[in-house]
Amino acid sequence: MLRPSQIVEVPPLRGRFQRPSLGRVPVLPALALASLLGTLAVSKALLSDDAFPTAWHIPVGEAIADAADWFVENCRWLYEPTGNAAEGAFDELLYWMEVLPAPVLSFAIVVLVLCTGGRALAVLSALTVAWVVSVGLWDATKETLALMTVAVAWACLIGIAVGVVCALNRATRTIVTVVLDGMQAVPVFVYLLPVVLVFGPGNAAALLVTVVYALPPAVRLTELGIRGVPSETVETAVAFGSTRRQTLTRVQLPLARSSIMAGVNQTIMFAMAMSIIAAMIGAAGLGQPVWRSLSRLEFGQALEGGIALVLMAIVMDRVSGRLGNARASRRPTAELDGYTRDRALERFLRNHRNGLIGVAVVIGFAFTVEAIPSLRLADFGNPAGSLQVSLGGTVDSAVDWLNVHLAFLLDPMGDAIVLYALNPLTDVLSWLPWPAVVLAAFLVGCLARGWRAGVLQAGCIVLIGLLGTWDAAIVTMSIVGASVFIAVLLGIPLGIAMSASDRFAAVLRPVLDVMQTLPIFLFVIPTVVILGVGPVAGVLATVIYASPPVIRLTNLALRNVDRETVEAATSFGSTSWQTLRHVRVPMGFQTIMAGVNQTIMLALAMSVVAAFIGAPGLGATILVSLTEVDLATGFEAGLSMLVLAVAIDRLITGLASRLRSAEHLAPR
Repeated sequence: MLRPSQIVEVPPLRGRFQRPSLGRVPVLPALALASLLGTLAVSKALLSDDAFPTAWHIPVGEAIADAADWFVENCRWLYEPTGNAAEGAFDELLYWMEVLPAPVLSFAIVVLVLCTGGRALAVLSALTVAWVVSVGLWDATKETLALMTVAVAWACLIGIAVGVVCALNRATRTIVTVVLDGMQAVPVFVYLLPVVLVFGPGNAAALLVTVVYALPPAVRLTELGIRGVPSETVETAVAFGSTRRQTLTRVQLPLARSSIMAGVNQTIMFAMAMSIIAAMIGAAGLGQPVWRSLSRLEFGQALEGGIALVLMAIVMDRVSGRLGNARASRRPTAELDGYTRDRALERFLRNHRNGLIGVAVVIGFAFTVEAIPSLRLADFGNPAGSLQVSLGGTVDSAVDWLNVHLAFLLDPMGDAIVLYALNPLTDVLSWLPWPAVVLAAFLVGCLARGWRAGVLQAGCIVLIGLLGTWDAAIVTMSIVGASVFIAVLLGIPLGIAMSASDRFAAVLRPVLDVMQTLPIFLFVIPTVVILGVGPVAGVLATVIYASPPVIRLTNLALRNVDRETVEAATSFGSTSWQTLRHVRVPMGFQTIMAGVNQTIMLALAMSVVAAFIGAPGLGATILVSLTEVDLATGFEAGLSMLVLAVAIDRLITGLASRLRSAEHLAPR
């Protein structure tokens, strides 16, 4: 038994894990609120205009436009060969596609998919060919295939090379990471302005802008895969006398193959997503009929091209994914074993048996087609009338029926969005004076991630004002805020329902796959059909486009909660609702907030597309500058969109971390 003198008093815990006393908890929020209210009152009393002063505008866009003009005039030796090479590669590949008889080309595509993706994907590819032929889009499909092949090949070659350099050099990795962050945050439409200014409209500009847009995944996943190779394996190769080049080509690259192929897969999907947007600057392919039909509000014809793009994207996604898995399953260090050329040939024939058989079958089929004139001269671009399919009349009739018979439901829904979402947000943001907005951004950043984050948030808001886009940014925030609110309000319950029911998840998952595969422009079709043209239609299109991430990640977060923790809560008598609220949601909170963050980013990306159907804001400014080739205004609006995206991303991430730590410290 201890004597009183041996009893040591344990000092209270100090630091971040100590629960603060009740009297000190509200001090910082109270001070922040008081300072915000004081700034608001002073600003309202002294400022005659709540908007940011226009006299403070810094002409960054004009400087960029002048630099672009100088580049166009003085650097023809650099960009003209690049443009000629891009268009030459596209024309050459398209020429050989047109030389081949249509039955041979379509049969070769199906056999290629069969050898790399399996029977199910081969059937889907055959159905895709049948669809594009029946709707009269065979020629446009060949152009899209040529464009995507050249763009993906260039993006993968450049991306993998840059990724290798980044993996081997830390300084280069730091610089490239910053550049890639900016490339992925800037709205894709901003890419079009300088490219059109330098190369002019056409396939060369479309190819280059597609390469730039699709490049980041290849760089990031190549660098990640090489850095993920175990250091012990690399050290073993060096110990056996491998040079740095041999270690890279025979050890690191083979072991990183699965990650590299994942980057190739994402590059393909990014390039497909760019196909319609590139049509705005004269790109050939399926984007042209979709873009032309949408501009004329011919929804049926736009849907025909959209379905073709979706089917192509699904086939290419699955084939590239399976090809990466198949290559990753092979032994990557076979080169270290030391085998003869005969063994190397034997291994090559065994690994590529299906491909060689496929080539032989295609060659045999080509000779058969050449021997039959009716097959050799078959024109898939103009099929027989009995084979033609058209959605134009059916879709247009459905649109008319919806507008006539469901007006009693659709009109109140649009009015509710305006009255209870758009107007309140716009009024509040427009009423707030700019000093109060800057101070609010600083205080929220401080409470979320500390004073450095507060300075970053305030600096972002000030920069938007200095760029002269304050009013447009206010409108964009209203539309994005209303869209994100509705998307989260609908998405989180759907994600919870998916996590609770495997059957419901099996039904909803293919729908989400299609939603995330559809070209971004096709999301305006149902919204215009339902609500017509205007900002309300832009909100609904943004909700549809931005909902999948929050649904998926909510489902993923709740399903990945530790099963033993859930069982322990249930054994203590918690109901399903209590377990969800007090265990599963808190433990999956960060993943859910990541879904909300992705929803916000997609909503910002959709703002430019929503401008096509009447949504105002930064997106409309970018769209107008694109049509007028006004690089100065477009760059300032795009930079404002980038700054807004960075500020929101850092803020949401910080709030998620702070709320997660508060959940751990909160008393139960």
